Amino acid sequence: EGMRWRDMAVMVRNATDYTDYLTELMHDYGIPYFLDQKRTASHHPLVEFIRSALETVLHGWSYDAVCRCMKTELLFPDSSESRLTRESFDLLENYALAAGIDGWRWCDKKSWKPLVRESLDNEEAVEASKSELARFQVVLEARDAIVAPLQRFGDALRSAKDVRSMCMALYRLLERADAADRLERWSRADAEAGRVRQSRSHRQLWDGVMSLLDQLVEMTGDE
Repeated sequence: EGMRWRDMAVMVRNATDYTDYLTELMHDYGIPYFLDQKRTASHHPLVEFIRSALETVLHGWSYDAVCRCMKTELLFPDSSESRLTRESFDLLENYALAAGIDGWRWCDKKSWKPLVRESLDNEEAVEASKSELARFQVVLEARDAIVAPLQRFGDALRSAKDVRSMCMALYRLLERADAADRLERWSRADAEAGRVRQSRSHRQLWDGVMSLLDQLVEMTGDE
């Protein structure tokens, strides 16, 4: 009746209990809204990338940790310079599951072989083998894009003599992943789509991670 959405407020005793319901309803009815509470950053791709990368190299390269790291997309190569796509990494994940790639096998190239599928029709088998080999080459390229930087990160952590060197190893992983520029692109895309708060969160999270590394170095860098 002539009022604007910004003139209204919904007040609740405990915002956490209602956040999921309100968010879903606002989206369903196309109502613009602002939640006056801090959002957890634990599931942001940058946080998950750091957490899963550390888990991968420090706790035995589990299938779950490597795939979580891969799904953040921070190790995906620049699409303009590589033929690898998101589907390429889906192939890698499916291959690793089917071939039982887990633990040290991620780093052992001898463990990576084309999956053999038997066929009663020889001609079909030949054609299938050609397509499977082509798919397998894509899998190997995707594997190298994920495994190589994580291996370098693991080597750097193992050779680190103090906290400063450990923080530098993590920073170099983020630098090689072009994390800052990727987050900046995500921020611009969200801003253009009208997701202002989400746009701001990418920059804030990057600044927070850099600040945390600086504090670690300042307090315990030589330990």
